[in-house]
Amino acid sequence: MPRLQKHHGILLLICGLALLLRLSLMPMVHNPGLHDALHYYNLGTRLVGGHGYSIDYVWHYNTMPAQIEHPTDHWMPLTGTLVAASMSLFGINHWAAILPFVLMGAALPLLVYAAARQMTLDIRTSLIAAALSVAIPEIVWQSLRPLTTLPQIWCYGGAMLALIAALRHGRWWQYALCGLCIGLAYLNRNDALLLAPMIVLMVFIVARWGSYYGYRVHWLRIVLVPVVALLTVAPWLIRNIEVLGELGTSATTKVMLMTTYEEVYTYDDPITVNTWLDQGIGAIISKRLFELAASFKQMATFASPVLPLLIAGGILLMIQQRDLAHGLPVAPVLIVLLVTLVVYPFLLPYYNQAGSFRTAYVSLLPMLLPIAAYAIHTAVSNPRWQVMTAVLIVIWSAALAWDTVRLDTAFNDAYYASMKDISETALALPDITGDGDIQLMAQDPFMLRYYGIRSVVVPYHSIEDVLAAAERYAIDYVMLPTAWSDLDAFYGGRAEPDPHFELAAAIPRGSQSPIELYAIHPDTADASD
Repeated sequence: MPRLQKHHGILLLICGLALLLRLSLMPMVHNPGLHDALHYYNLGTRLVGGHGYSIDYVWHYNTMPAQIEHPTDHWMPLTGTLVAASMSLFGINHWAAILPFVLMGAALPLLVYAAARQMTLDIRTSLIAAALSVAIPEIVWQSLRPLTTLPQIWCYGGAMLALIAALRHGRWWQYALCGLCIGLAYLNRNDALLLAPMIVLMVFIVARWGSYYGYRVHWLRIVLVPVVALLTVAPWLIRNIEVLGELGTSATTKVMLMTTYEEVYTYDDPITVNTWLDQGIGAIISKRLFELAASFKQMATFASPVLPLLIAGGILLMIQQRDLAHGLPVAPVLIVLLVTLVVYPFLLPYYNQAGSFRTAYVSLLPMLLPIAAYAIHTAVSNPRWQVMTAVLIVIWSAALAWDTVRLDTAFNDAYYASMKDISETALALPDITGDGDIQLMAQDPFMLRYYGIRSVVVPYHSIEDVLAAAERYAIDYVMLPTAWSDLDAFYGGRAEPDPHFELAAAIPRGSQSPIELYAIHPDTADASD
C-alpha cells in the first residue's frame, strides 16, 4: 500500500475545510431551492415513490403532453437519480436531496489537485490549486442545491483527466473511462455534446505536436471513447424512443429560432425560420453580440475574486513562453470553454439569457484552477507569498460565499412562505372542473407541485391559448400576474370583465401586490358568441 505522505494529509485538510464551510452554511438552507433545483427534488420524490422518470406538471409546451402527468421530456436523468438515491437512504427531505452535492463540493480539491499534478505542477502549486476550489461562491451555493453543476464538474473533470492520461500512457481502460464520463455528462446535461469537438481537436493537436511531449494517439483504443459513451447513454435514448418517439428534446431547435425568451412558453404559435428572420438582421446580430458580452461578464462574476485575472494571466504566460508542456494537459478545458463561448451566445442566445452558459462555465471552472495556480507560481517567486496569496483569496471567497448563500436562502424562504399561502388558499376553493382535483395555471409549476398542487405554465401571449390549455388539462384557476400573458390585463380589475375568467380570491403579500386567482370557464365561449 502506498505510504501516506505529508502533502496527502494537507490535501485531506483542504477537503475538510471545504466540507466544514458547507456544513456551516447548511443551517441557513430550509428548502430545496427554486426552479431547476425544485424540479430535481420533485423528480427525486417521484422516483422514490415508484413513478419512474415522470412529472405531474407542465412547464413548457414543446411536446404538448396529453395530460399533466407525463414522462419527463426535457431535462436529463442523472441529477434526479442522485437525489432519489439519497432520499431512498435518508428519507424525502431537502437535507437528503442536497447531501450528494455537498459531498461532491467538499471533494472538489481532490479533482483539482489531480488536474494540477497532471499539468506537471509541483506539489506546493498543486495544493494551492486545490485550495482555490474550497470557497468559490457560485460553487459553494450550488453545492447546497440539487442542481446539475456539481455532477457536471466531476463528469467533465473525469473525462478530461482520463483523456490526457490515455494520450500519455495509452491504456485501454483510460480511454474507456473517458467515454464513460462523457456518457454520464450527457445523462446529466445534454450540452455535454460540446465535448465532441474537444475530442476531435485534442486528437488533431496530439497527432500534430504531441509526440515531442510524450503524447500519442492510440488509434485502435481511442475508438473506445465514443463506443463506451454511446453504450452509457443507450438505455436513456432507447427509453426516449419508446416513450417520447424521439431521441431527445426538440426544444433546442425551437430555442435557436426564438425572438424573445418568453416564447419558451408558447402554446401552439409557430416558431419558424421566417418568424426568426422577421425580427431583422440588426436585431439578430445585436442580440448575439450582447449575449457574448454578457458571457464574458458572467465569467468575471461567477468566480472567486481575482481568479478570472489569474486564469487569464496563466493562459497568457503559457502562450508567451510557448509552454506546451503545461499547456497540453489544460487544452481540453480551454477547447470546451471556447466552444461554449461560440454555441451559447451565437446559436442559443436565449438559453444563454436563461443561465445555461453560467452553468456550463461554472462546470469548467475547477479544471481552470491549475492555470490560476500556475500564474501564482510564475508571478510570485517566494513560496510563502504564494501560499499567503492563496489563503487571502480563499478567505475573501468564503466571506462572499457566506453572503451569497445568506441572500439566496432569505429570498427563497420568503418566496416559499408566499407560495404556501397561495397553495392553501387554492386548495380551499371549489373544484370548477368537477374532477375531484384542484389544478392551477401559473408561472411556477415546480413550486406548486412542492405544495401538492398539479399545474401547467401560463401560455405565452394570447388569451385564446390560455383557454385552450385550460380546457386540455382541466384547469380550475389561473394565477395572476403572469409577466408574459395578455391575461395580465385583467389583473386588479384594469380591463373589462371577461365571462371566461371569474375572480375567486385575492391573496395579500405584504408590501407586494396581491396574487389573484381567477376561475376559468373555457366553455363560456359558445354562450357569449
